[in-house]
Amino acid sequence: MFKFYKRVFATLNDPYNDQEWNGFVYLSLGDKKPSRDEDYHNFYHIQKYDDKWIKMGGKRYSVLIERSEITSDSLEECENHLFEWIKGEVGLIDYRIIWGGGVESEFPDYDDLETYYKARLDLSLYGFEDQCWHNEAMPHLCKPITDEDAIRFWIDFKDHKSSDLHYDKKEDEPYLRYFVERGEYGCHEERQIAKSFETYEEAIHFVKSLVKSCVYMVEWREGYPEDIPPDFFTLKDFEGEEWNLDAYGLSVDDIDGLFIGQSMDSVGVNDRITITRMGGVENG
Repeated sequence: MFKFYKRVFATLNDPYNDQEWNGFVYLSLGDKKPSRDEDYHNFYHIQKYDDKWIKMGGKRYSVLIERSEITSDSLEECENHLFEWIKGEVGLIDYRIIWGGGVESEFPDYDDLETYYKARLDLSLYGFEDQCWHNEAMPHLCKPITDEDAIRFWIDFKDHKSSDLHYDKKEDEPYLRYFVERGEYGCHEERQIAKSFETYEEAIHFVKSLVKSCVYMVEWREGYPEDIPPDFFTLKDFEGEEWNLDAYGLSVDDIDGLFIGQSMDSVGVNDRITITRMGGVENG
């Protein structure tokens, strides 16, 4: 059995000493942060001591497992001891610990914390952070590039009826609940990139490709209505059935060989397109 746990700092009641207890509790994704009047021993927990205790020679963290106290200045070490015990108690095969907060504070009724935290974990090495704000339509993760430029990954509610944007979606319509954009916050007309997705797998692949400067803008120059907007694709898209690159005299290697910001035109059977490699993220 695999399970996510969220780490939440909390001030709780210590019924044994009639005083406050401070430390981390480890909750399932659907659990709310406990209130101050709840007893700490009702949760998986690690106590955190203050600087006064440290100056007296004590360790920063303490975990009690079957009446044996383990102390350390490393939270990770205490968590390893705690979760090895938990694995034996509940039959866990593996687990992941993630920080709680942000999305839960700003969207207390959000119905898909599991996917949100999965995205947060999947993008943790790419510099994304929780920037949720309750006045927005849905939670999102953000990778700042400059003061006026960022990549944002928006994840709408699992139930489309709870969505501010898709509440009236018809049954036979796809639910495009994942949205990726790059640009200045709130400047919708000046976005460099914007694309919606139906599945998490498609969306997360696009986000990672975007960070790696492996997203390509396609503009239709001839053979299509003049008002068709540009669209954005990854190399994986060009390898799929949607694209027949042979009709344009192209290969995936040709597209992959473009430098960042470089464009090339290609003429197909009925149309002419321009492909541009987007980028400037890692160096931004």
